[in-house]
Amino acid sequence: MSANPFQRPGESAQKTGFRFEKFFGNLLGVQPTRGSGSQWTAKLDIKAASFLMSLKFSTRDILRFGSYRMSDLMREIDQAITGQGGVGGSTIGVVVTHEQETNNTFITMRAEDWLRMIQSGDIQYVVASKGQQKRARAKIPSLLREEGEDDG
Repeated sequence: MSANPFQRPGESAQKTGFRFEKFFGNLLGVQPTRGSGSQWTAKLDIKAASFLMSLKFSTRDILRFGSYRMSDLMREIDQAITGQGGVGGSTIGVVVTHEQETNNTFITMRAEDWLRMIQSGDIQYVVASKGQQKRARAKIPSLLREEGEDDG
């Protein structure tokens, strides 16, 4: 296990957490805001949206999805990228998990990859093919479709 880059010898976990929050704020160019107790948030406005991030740090807890450590899931996607058949280069590893109990889907990626993505200024989405668009449109009853949506 590598040394914690935020912790100083003899320092409490809370003090180390404060250092992490300041580091993360500096990484994004925002000022973290202290809430009640140990609740820190950072607001980041980008062209498409405003993000309010809850900043958490722990020296004891490990982020998990079921019995899997998140770091192991990230390593698995990294190996798929760099391994045989991986595209590498500009590809970013992302872990997508779904909790059946809460019906929530989470997208997890490293902060530096997320930052690289939003700072590129060239975020584009893959446009669905005409066939995919028509199939999606067909699933919506004709009375609920937007005007002009029936135009092929």
